[in-house]
Amino acid sequence: MSRFDYRIAVVGVGAVGVSMIVHLVRDLIERKAPPTKILAFERSGVFGPGAAYRNDDRCAILNRTGHTMSVSPDEPGDFVQWLAGQRTAHAPDDYLPRPLFGDYLRATLDQAMDLAAGAGHCVVPVSERVEALEYQAGCYLLVGARGAWQTDYVILATGNLPQRHYRHLLGLPGYFHSPYPLRETVPRIPPECTVAIIGSRLSAIDAVVALHRHGHRGPITLLSRQGYLPGVQRPQGNAALRYCTVDRVRALRARMGGRLSLHMVLRLVLKELSLSLGARFSVKARKPAGGDAVAALRRDLQATCRAPQPWQAAFVALNAVIGDLWQSLSPADRARFRRHGYSRFMAIRVPIPLANAQVLDTLFQAGQLALVPGLEAVTHRDGAFVARVAHGEERRFDVLINATAPDNDVARTEDPLFDTLHRQGLVQAHPLGGVEVDFETNEAQGSGRLYVIGNLTSGVHFFCGVYETNTRHCRRVSLGIVDDLLRRQPARPPRHPHEAGPHVPEGVHGWRILSTT
Repeated sequence: MSRFDYRIAVVGVGAVGVSMIVHLVRDLIERKAPPTKILAFERSGVFGPGAAYRNDDRCAILNRTGHTMSVSPDEPGDFVQWLAGQRTAHAPDDYLPRPLFGDYLRATLDQAMDLAAGAGHCVVPVSERVEALEYQAGCYLLVGARGAWQTDYVILATGNLPQRHYRHLLGLPGYFHSPYPLRETVPRIPPECTVAIIGSRLSAIDAVVALHRHGHRGPITLLSRQGYLPGVQRPQGNAALRYCTVDRVRALRARMGGRLSLHMVLRLVLKELSLSLGARFSVKARKPAGGDAVAALRRDLQATCRAPQPWQAAFVALNAVIGDLWQSLSPADRARFRRHGYSRFMAIRVPIPLANAQVLDTLFQAGQLALVPGLEAVTHRDGAFVARVAHGEERRFDVLINATAPDNDVARTEDPLFDTLHRQGLVQAHPLGGVEVDFETNEAQGSGRLYVIGNLTSGVHFFCGVYETNTRHCRRVSLGIVDDLLRRQPARPPRHPHEAGPHVPEGVHGWRILSTT
């Protein structure tokens, strides 16, 4: 008789995958579920930190203070408690180095594995890239280079899809398809050369700060389509919502027949921000006057140096309801906001820590850093990278760093797993990016017991780049799986070790089913 009655696959064991495993282990134990094996697939072979929190330059810092970070939304102080036992000089209300949070994720995963083993369950790390997934005879077959694994449930926490933009520059000397890891990228850049960074959000700012910390002396240019820079933040307390609570938003939707106009949603959000500010919150006042984002950054920096901006705490609190607000919009309003409001929203909603803003301001004032809006295209000509910007102007650079936003177009991806899933119909591409999932359960539309968590659900949940949001999704996916598992238990006898496995995909020869116990 099989030792484990059920098997759950978690594909991707970065920060979101760790949260998923932690919640599964806790719920399996608390609900007294039958023995269950969790197969944890991580293609990098490094379990826990993922790409976001891997070992990197210490100038790469969290965009949230330590006391707001945790693998579980029910235990917001978990990271701080772990930090207290590390004998580190870092304060919990600091913007801590991202690799430090990666260490916490490793330790938390190890603890979850021990808890599972002590309760008759099992978490098995699998260093494997899952390249295909098939549904056969009520089970999923996960296919990798070394074999195939049979499971009852699959959770995809794979992070972002491979970046498609500017792939025509891959392989050219001086081109970096991503700034990360900074500790490998920055030392390869000659200190006197001209550097262009495509983008002006958090990844681009990380690259600028890392170049500065490593003594880069040449000019640095941020190439941006819209010409926005992030706002500035400093540590502050939490805010309580009054107008935009989940209950109020859902009650309002019920009165309005399930839909709110974009105008109504914006008014609700502005009302909440104005309450926290104690004055009318104006988006226009935070728009760069005359397109001068550098001057706007300096004004924001000066205001933040004087005191924390309380409306930012309210914006963070909106994480709990932003998905409901997004769902209340019509598809046409969602598309309109994506086209015309998203870049400005991100500049206001995702500010950078004060220390990083001060570095930018110093470099801007010294003339070493410039922001150039209106980027149209980048080519490589006569040994240099040539950026075409507004009015046909061209600028030449020695080095080019791609720091653009993630590309989550499932229908056009080169990722083998999601390309296969999409072609097989196991996932459906969302018109605004990522995949179609059920808003309440994160179950992939049209597939049973297949779940997706993270940025690939942004079309449905909108703002999925926040760890706190993803941990909430992990919690509810875990509860849903354990509930389903307990419902299935009486009707499904334990597997016999000689039970026939599912069909192996056509064209796959010599593969073994590696998980039948």
